[in-house]
Amino acid sequence: MAFDEIRDTLGTIRAICQTQPVTIDTHDLGLDIAEQFGFSLYDSMIVSAALQSGCTILYSEEMQHGQEINAQIIIINPFLNECRQEGIQGSHIDLLICTVAGNYPDLPIQFSSDH
Repeated sequence: MAFDEIRDTLGTIRAICQTQPVTIDTHDLGLDIAEQFGFSLYDSMIVSAALQSGCTILYSEEMQHGQEINAQIIIINPFLNECRQEGIQGSHIDLLICTVAGNYPDLPIQFSSDH
């Protein structure tokens, strides 16, 4: 993706989604999460920002499907067959992290922008 395409995509995301600034509190909580759950520092910062934003679901293929974090967030892997078969359309997506190479055109996801 070219830099101008990235900027356009980020502009769209910022227009329809709530964003969470990275602060010292985000870093401190992220370090605690990394230590407690054994996540990478990068993943821990994502979880930290999601917790601070009040998210209840975090979609990621990188973290353990079904894991609960701090009695607030459940990790869901939307690329697992069970999620694809049941469909997650209509679900409120708080945060979606996609770090996969490839296309999944048949994945039934609807984005909600009611923040």
